Amino acid sequence: MFLRLLLYAAILKPQLLIYLVPFSLGLSIIHGAGAWFLSRKKIQATPNHELWIKNPLDFRSAFTFGFILIVIMLVSQLMLETFGELGLYLVSFVSGWVDMDAITLTLFRSVGSQLTLETIAKLVIIAAVSNTLLKGILAGLIGHASFKYLLTLPMLL
Repeated sequence: MFLRLLLYAAILKPQLLIYLVPFSLGLSIIHGAGAWFLSRKKIQATPNHELWIKNPLDFRSAFTFGFILIVIMLVSQLMLETFGELGLYLVSFVSGWVDMDAITLTLFRSVGSQLTLETIAKLVIIAAVSNTLLKGILAGLIGHASFKYLLTLPMLL
C-alpha cells in the first residue's frame, strides 16, 4: 500500500514526494521485514473456509469504489467548509478504514487544492496509519493464535 501511495503521488502531485517518501519507504521496509519474518515461521493452521476471489474488473466493484469515492469527496468538502482542516483529520482517519485509494485521490485532487502540501501529506499519512492499524487488528482477531504474537512487533513499529 505504501509504495502504491508513492505511485499516486508521483503521478498526481509529485511535489508531495518529499514528504511521503521517508514515511512510505520506512513502513514498507518495516512491514516487508515483518512479512519476511512471518514467512519463515512454520505455523500449522488449517483453513476453515474457502477463499473467494472476485474479479477486480467486475462492474459491481467499480461502482462500489466510485460510490465510496463520491461519498468521501463530498464529506471531505463538507468537513473542510464546516470545521476547516481539523474536520479533514477526522475524515482521513475514518476513511483509512474504508478505502485508502478514495481518500488519497480526494486529498490529491479535489480538496487538496485548498490545503498546503504539508497538510495533505499529514492527512494521507493519518489515513495510511489508520488503515494499517485496522488491518492489523482484523488479522489479530481473525488469524491463528500464534499469528497474533508474530504480528504484534511489526504493527507496533
